Amino acid sequence: MILYGGDPAVTPSSALLLFAAFYGVHRVLRTAASRALIVLPGLFWFFGNLRSFLPGSVAYEMASASPLLAHAPENLAAIVLLAALLGMVIAGRARLGRGLSTASVVVLAVVLLFRLLPTGQLQRESGTFPMLVLATEDRWGKVGDLVGALAMVLVGVGPVAVPPLPRRGGAIAGATGALLSCAGIGGLPHEFSGGQGGAELVYLLLWLVAGVLMAIGLGAMARAGARGAGWAGVGLTVLGLLGLAPALLVFEKAGASGDGFLMATPFGLAGIGIALLGWTGAPLATARKALGVAFVAAFVGGALAWAVTWLDLAQVVHARDPWGLAHLTTVPLATYGLVAWAALLLYLASPPSMVPATD
Repeated sequence: MILYGGDPAVTPSSALLLFAAFYGVHRVLRTAASRALIVLPGLFWFFGNLRSFLPGSVAYEMASASPLLAHAPENLAAIVLLAALLGMVIAGRARLGRGLSTASVVVLAVVLLFRLLPTGQLQRESGTFPMLVLATEDRWGKVGDLVGALAMVLVGVGPVAVPPLPRRGGAIAGATGALLSCAGIGGLPHEFSGGQGGAELVYLLLWLVAGVLMAIGLGAMARAGARGAGWAGVGLTVLGLLGLAPALLVFEKAGASGDGFLMATPFGLAGIGIALLGWTGAPLATARKALGVAFVAAFVGGALAWAVTWLDLAQVVHARDPWGLAHLTTVPLATYGLVAWAALLLYLASPPSMVPATD
């Protein structure tokens, strides 16, 4: 399985790996739809390398005519991949469960919508609206890649016989908050300029909504058997929301106002990790423990970044980028972890009804 994040030229090796991944899905599903998906990596490679097949003068005219035409090959390749992932999710919905397959389709459809919108000209503009559109487009693209990759893996693994989570509504709310938080973390600018006060307000509302939804999801885990660990997770998530205001103030003084949102997340991530590790007797124990350890590691990275920042502000040490450790640890662990936690909640809220066949 590979992820296509960004707009570089599509290499033959990436196209071959995609072909192998979709061929593997077909070997599992054995349907007409899964068979049709096998040809899409070829189109993905063709459109990604479209300039190589055009006369030099035509390629030059495309590049200089407008941003829309300049990025047309990459956009077409990305649209083909999104269509393939959507088809794979729809074809494999019996193995993914209704909740996870529905969420995957919604996420991928949002990514496809932004790919179809002509947003290239916004790159030359400044202000709140262009910043929000471009950040949303960029981050949801990465979230869509992660969701599509995870769905493909789960199709290959096959359905796991698990009892449905008794608090389905809370689990769905938690999954929604996790995906929103994941998109927000990756779309943050390093600093909000003077003309982006509206964008900062939008991020503030996003953080609050996502945090409340994740707390509801942790509450559902607590009522489903996580008990004390789940309620501890709720408390830490609320503590992270309460710490949002001081985090924004501190990092605005440090000239990194955007990182203030990021640095308000470690307590909530620790809460999710504790809830997952303390949810004894729940299904998918190995996946839960691995995910819990990842969230605790994300908290440790964020806590160390906070410590270095405070020491730098107190002039005890001098650090050029005191919050850089959070970008190396908290950001990637939270990005992958939140998508995986959302998938876990949705899988348990509405598990597949099909029992895997045995040899």
